[in-house]
Amino acid sequence: MFSCSVCDKTFTRISSLHRHTKSHDVSNKIECSICSEIFTRRDNLVRHNNEKHHSSIVIQQEPTITKREIQDFLTPAEHIYDYNGKYLSSNIVIHLL
Repeated sequence: MFSCSVCDKTFTRISSLHRHTKSHDVSNKIECSICSEIFTRRDNLVRHNNEKHHSSIVIQQEPTITKREIQDFLTPAEHIYDYNGKYLSSNIVIHLL
């Protein structure tokens, strides 16, 4: 089990925990253009627009990235494993498209 360090909610998959932690990040707010409700994840805004306003139109917000996120991205991972659990080198180069 994986537990959120902010609210102690637990998850069975690490990917679910990572998605959940974004809900605590208030620096990346997205506002509904119709009713001004605030969301921290775009998928929740899309669902909100579909259910509450019967609209599939979502205004694209300019992506924002914090200095901390850049530092975390550029910090090399200490231990990287493939899907089979085999250790990979930490000297992996990431190409951005």
